[in-house]
Amino acid sequence: MAEFIALLSKFVPLGLVIIMFGMGLSLTINDFKRVFVFPKASLGGLAGQMLLLPVIGFTTVDIFNLTGEIAVGVIILVTCAGGATSNLFSFLARADTALSVTLTAASSVLIVITLPIIVNMALGTYLNTEAELSLPVWNTIKTLSMMTIVPVIVGMALAAKYPSHVSLLEPWIRKLSLLVLGLIVFPTLVNAPNTVQGHLGSLVPAMFFLNLISMIAGYAIARALKLNQAQSRTLTIEVGVQNVVTGFFVATTLLHNAQLAVPAAIYAIPMVLNVVLYILWGRFQHNQSSTQ
Repeated sequence: MAEFIALLSKFVPLGLVIIMFGMGLSLTINDFKRVFVFPKASLGGLAGQMLLLPVIGFTTVDIFNLTGEIAVGVIILVTCAGGATSNLFSFLARADTALSVTLTAASSVLIVITLPIIVNMALGTYLNTEAELSLPVWNTIKTLSMMTIVPVIVGMALAAKYPSHVSLLEPWIRKLSLLVLGLIVFPTLVNAPNTVQGHLGSLVPAMFFLNLISMIAGYAIARALKLNQAQSRTLTIEVGVQNVVTGFFVATTLLHNAQLAVPAAIYAIPMVLNVVLYILWGRFQHNQSSTQ
């Protein structure tokens, strides 16, 4: 187990930088401005990601009686909203991709502040940790900024200065990001029976529940705000898809505990499965309406 944690703690930071850099290559300043240009859709999505997701996470922990490191791991997961994967899913779902990118950009900045506060709350609630086992807020903000915001800024700067070169590089970086995600998630899944210690039977249905409720919540917010169908699909995906690699980084690098990363690894399965089914269902509906 010690060797596994050591390996993850070395590989995950590099993987996170690669993924965030790749996301930066697809962003522009206008993506951040859209939060103010389209405030209803943007603020509704951010409310779902930043406020509602933690509530759903704590509720899931209580419903499925998750305890200890597994409960904390669930809360770490729900504090890591969005991610580059959600942009790809939104594109495949024919959703509002610009809104998806805007939400991903904004949430990546906001979680730097919200994550240490919410995770420390979970550590105190489920592990009764002493101060040395918690996340130092300012140091965590600084570390997360260096690992997430800085690579995004570098990617944006390169994209703005060398657009033709970046247009050739971006597809390869996207593929590399997906490979990195697989290389991080798969070994953790293989080790999950050893690290979960009896929680696996309750954790798997809990992660399916968490993903379904999150997606439903995103769609409900969109309908309550009377957003169009494309925007509704975006919010459904953005609230349901979490930045799994950031969750791994917090668990293995900041807290040095691979067991905290197991919920994120397991969540990746229902997350991908449910979103793919949602995309197929949306395309079926679109085809049906086109033939009528």
